[in-house]
Amino acid sequence: MSSYAVGKHAFGFCDRCGFRYPLHVLSTEVQNLEVVNFRVCPECWDPMNPQTTLGRHEFRDPQALRNPRPPLGLAESRYSGALRYDFITDTDGFTGVNATVSYDSVNQSIVVTSDAVPTDGESSRFLNEDTAISTSEYRYVECRLKLNERPDDIYNWAGEFRWEDSGSGIWRGPLSIPEPDWNRMGDPYQLLLWDMYGINFDASPRTSWKSTATKIRFDLWGTPPDTSGALEVDYVRFLPFPESRASDTKGGVTNYNFESPSLYPSHYTSQQGGLEPIPGWTVAGDPLSYPGGNMGVYRPQSTLTLPNGELNVAYTDPTLSGEDRSFSQSTTVSLVANTKYTLNVDVGMRSNYSDPISYEVRLKAGDDTLVTESSLNPSAGYFLTSTSEYTTGSSHSQLGKSLVIELVGTGTRGVNSQIAWNDVFLSYEDV
Repeated sequence: MSSYAVGKHAFGFCDRCGFRYPLHVLSTEVQNLEVVNFRVCPECWDPMNPQTTLGRHEFRDPQALRNPRPPLGLAESRYSGALRYDFITDTDGFTGVNATVSYDSVNQSIVVTSDAVPTDGESSRFLNEDTAISTSEYRYVECRLKLNERPDDIYNWAGEFRWEDSGSGIWRGPLSIPEPDWNRMGDPYQLLLWDMYGINFDASPRTSWKSTATKIRFDLWGTPPDTSGALEVDYVRFLPFPESRASDTKGGVTNYNFESPSLYPSHYTSQQGGLEPIPGWTVAGDPLSYPGGNMGVYRPQSTLTLPNGELNVAYTDPTLSGEDRSFSQSTTVSLVANTKYTLNVDVGMRSNYSDPISYEVRLKAGDDTLVTESSLNPSAGYFLTSTSEYTTGSSHSQLGKSLVIELVGTGTRGVNSQIAWNDVFLSYEDV
């Protein structure tokens, strides 16, 4: 066996600077976790950079909690005003019809197990018959759940939400959504979302989201399956309307940038939905007379680039039969002699529509159309600013009349097109 002298009086030379040092002072360097035959003095010592070992070892420092349960005692703790059934200690009053509702204390959830071939032939559902939900406060119904056991392949998905309002004795709805993709990768939980906006009108008494909802129910499986299935429900939540970003008047135009009403991303109002589709503006015509020609306010998520941090746009869809669709506003600005009026309107085209838009911007006073503009062709996903100017002389038949702005989607555009409108601004100056 080889042996070596202690060498306490020996000296050596640094492999980097070449200066003489006691041999025991020289240190061996390590590179990439490997000892190399390179001995250096303390001044030349270069410890290995730990960044070179990133990825060699797996480290986890998770911050998020799965299925958290924060304190709900204070109103400000209730998820920004959402009404939630969290199943923290029990089923929160939910029961089953043609199904069994059981409480899972480990996951703090409920498990809804459908009956195999219910004797009454009705759907399997879970419901709560003791609620007091003020429908005017909540726009969305949200349910987070996962599939524990799929029933027999022969079944129909319903995805229905129903409700009963105070004193009606009628189950209203249903409002249906498609079946989620249970086989997608990642989180096994799926989020079902029913949008209640636009159905609180009286065109049909069975679809009226108003008053107080005293009962709610979820019919997720349709016609009875041949075998039982099980869904695990993490929570049921009622989400309020977003905080209002309603704009004030600018240049005599109310809601000039269509920030009212407040919307969640990718959601919209609709003339065919029965509510005021564009607050502050008058929508022309009965939507049922113009198939396809809808109008309203839309909050794009990625199909339009909006300036100045704005969120919403107004939109007009083409009709299937080619009629013009328009909305207008009578401003607080009057027609005055010897005045120059300038109307600016941003006109845009959504990126997921392929046909070019066809529009007309009109500035009117009384029965007279003062000026029109219709020449722009914006690129998909962007806006161009339409500018119309009109100058009065010393006299005009409509002096003193309020100026009216009319925005028109003309009937000559392609079916696969949608006009977006934003930032309507009317200015004037003496001449």
